[in-house]
Amino acid sequence: MVSKQGQKAANKGREFEELIQSQLTQAGVNFEKQVRLVGGSLFGEVKVIDLLITNHPEYPDGLYAEIKWQGSGGTTDEKIPYAVACIKELYDKPCVLIFDGKGFRKGVLPWLMTQVGGNLVKVIHGDLSQWLMDTDFN
Repeated sequence: MVSKQGQKAANKGREFEELIQSQLTQAGVNFEKQVRLVGGSLFGEVKVIDLLITNHPEYPDGLYAEIKWQGSGGTTDEKIPYAVACIKELYDKPCVLIFDGKGFRKGVLPWLMTQVGGNLVKVIHGDLSQWLMDTDFN
């Protein structure tokens, strides 16, 4: 059974995903939600990826987007290295990692910036506006 705090965190995470999806839609980004990648987890299981962007001009075969929200201290910090490992080692397409919230530890963003490379092509912290403005999705 999920605690009230756990349910509230899950709801906030879903709201953040919906906000990101709305911003992407307004910018003319085409995407599929909750894409299943067989063998995309470190344990050889199916990994559900938040989004597959299908019209990014630099990635004609698709660009994954992983979305993480952490409103208060918790376990998402520990999920970030796992997500990065999956992206870099197992994803079959490049990926951007979009995250926000006040609950991440101070060291998360600097560490993430050192991880960009290979399939992890971009880390977006906070506002998507600059990335969307820099890319012509039409």
